[in-house]
Amino acid sequence: MSDLNLQDKEVNRVARVLEKLALHYPRAGTSLNYRSPYELLVATVLSAQTTDEQVNKITAAFFQAVPTVQELAGREPSALEPYLKSCGLYRHKSRYLVAAARIIVERHGGEVPVDWDQLRALPGVGRKTANIIVSEAFGQPAIAVDTHVFRVSRRLGLAR
Repeated sequence: MSDLNLQDKEVNRVARVLEKLALHYPRAGTSLNYRSPYELLVATVLSAQTTDEQVNKITAAFFQAVPTVQELAGREPSALEPYLKSCGLYRHKSRYLVAAARIIVERHGGEVPVDWDQLRALPGVGRKTANIIVSEAFGQPAIAVDTHVFRVSRRLGLAR
């Protein structure tokens, strides 16, 4: 069998798996509560080592106190800690959020960047966070891959 035939079969198999996933999970998406790319960025950074349910509890009060990226950029990380204390790694996350907000204000005119590489350049933003933001907030095709998604994808033969 030629490599081309093997590739075609693999592409067809992956397409069938994706069709089945879309059928069974038509409204798949994040369970994080957000109203803007800024809020999704904050919620996603906070979600590391914390459940989405806990993040939603935290962000309800956080977004009332810090409603915009400009407001966040003007804060000191220690001022955020009382809001984030029930979140794992809250001291690190408060530093990441303030640093990211300052970059967004200074380099991106106060708008969360749409570009994946620009998102990845922000403190606290890894591959998964960038993929969540570009797919959820900006409707670009991207898959957020955590340990569980990777393990299942390997078992289905979608990834090595």
